[in-house]
Amino acid sequence: MSCIVGIKTTEGVVLAADSPLRNCERCGSPFLTNGRNGNIKRYCTRDCKERAKRERHEIRRSVIATCPMCGTTFQAKSRGKYLQVHCSRSCAYTKSPELGRSTSEHGYVFVLSDGVWQGEHRVIMADHLGRDLAAGEFVHHRNGDRADNRLENLELWQRPHPGGQRREDLIAEGAAIERRRIITILSQLGLSAEIIDRIA
Repeated sequence: MSCIVGIKTTEGVVLAADSPLRNCERCGSPFLTNGRNGNIKRYCTRDCKERAKRERHEIRRSVIATCPMCGTTFQAKSRGKYLQVHCSRSCAYTKSPELGRSTSEHGYVFVLSDGVWQGEHRVIMADHLGRDLAAGEFVHHRNGDRADNRLENLELWQRPHPGGQRREDLIAEGAAIERRRIITILSQLGLSAEIIDRIA
């Protein structure tokens, strides 16, 4: 929507050219959309922007979760993109020997191996290599999912690696997902495995 906007001066009201109006995402009041440097604004005032930011954080903080260790429900806090998994530090650092498997608040899976809690990704890589990993060796999750500890998703690094994924890995993962989707569709159509292999 656009309208004629009046600018107040000492001579009275001077009409400006057509200026686009937008409703504030927080309070709904109309305002000019163009900010400094041509950026499009989402909020009418700095106060509305700050209040909206606080409200988003309140919504993010109001997630109710169940602790996997003790079963109590609690209000989970978020730290960046990670959501609190356990109700307390004692539950987070106390692993359950009966289960033999636990997930950290950062998404890593830990398993009970030889009476010691170790990262499952490190245990799998050590088994694959047939030796213990050295202190300076790190295991990287290629698809970025820290709970996905398949051997084809893990690679050994000699130094700490940056977070995230390489572009090539993202493209390969996307292609693999698309191939699995096509195979599923073709098998639902009743095609034989030999024909599906030739097509996909």
